[in-house]
Amino acid sequence: MSELTTASGQSLTPELEAALVSEAEAGFDLERLVPRRPRLSAEEINARATEWRAAPIGSPAAQVDLHEYLGMTWDQYQRWAATGEIPTV
Repeated sequence: MSELTTASGQSLTPELEAALVSEAEAGFDLERLVPRRPRLSAEEINARATEWRAAPIGSPAAQVDLHEYLGMTWDQYQRWAATGEIPTV
């Protein structure tokens, strides 16, 4: 079983994790219980992209790709760039 975490990154207790997995496997609609929210707003994405572009060579920001700096996977970044759909957590 893979480790599930809360939105703040804390590990779930084994009992709660087992209950959630059991509910999900039974077809229970967890999506409607857990509201999805954007990781970043459009304004925050634009601000972070501006920071990334202005980062000096050798700085931590300049050593990662833009999608990583924005906290997106490559697929999420491509979807956002093509459609403007902001990834949710």
